[in-house]
Amino acid sequence: MKPMHLFNTENCSGDYLVNSKNYSLCFSCSDSEDCRYCDSLLGGTSNTDCYDVSNFGIGAHVCYECECV
Repeated sequence: MKPMHLFNTENCSGDYLVNSKNYSLCFSCSDSEDCRYCDSLLGGTSNTDCYDVSNFGIGAHVCYECECV
């Protein structure tokens, strides 16, 4: 089993997560909290309450089923 790459996280599952809190099955995300099933959320400002989001911009709030926005 490949080790998970989690840095400064709390209550997270996924891989390549940095400065995150309350993530569930997210990958390549940073500086965010309360997100599920996300991929490639950019850091800089906090992304919060996102669900099923991929390749989103900086500072996303309450997003659902989005891609490349």
